[in-house]
Amino acid sequence: MKTQIEKNEIATEKELFVKMVIAAWDAQNKNADKLLATLSDEQLAAETAPGANSGIYLLGHLTAVNDGLLPLLDLGDRLYPQLEEIFLKNPDKSGFEIPSIDKLKRLGVTQLAGANNEDSTNML
Repeated sequence: MKTQIEKNEIATEKELFVKMVIAAWDAQNKNADKLLATLSDEQLAAETAPGANSGIYLLGHLTAVNDGLLPLLDLGDRLYPQLEEIFLKNPDKSGFEIPSIDKLKRLGVTQLAGANNEDSTNML
């Protein structure tokens, strides 16, 4: 049977691991936002290679994946569950109406980590 000190050490190690994961996630999201700031709407609308996904689809996919991480990391509920059908369950050019480049850019990938549910309904 574990002592209370051992239980506390395990809990502290788990908390540290979670903080490390969230810090790494945040750092990668900031890098993605920096890249996004350098790309024009025309660049995002274009295919990344002939016959490949467009930049806007990739941005939507990344945003939807990050949104799905919120409940997994116990950071709250998903803010944009409607993005799952468009960007995770279906390929680019599948006929779904895609949010505008401007709307997805305003979301940005780092917005999700600090977003609150009050403003999310009006974003898309």
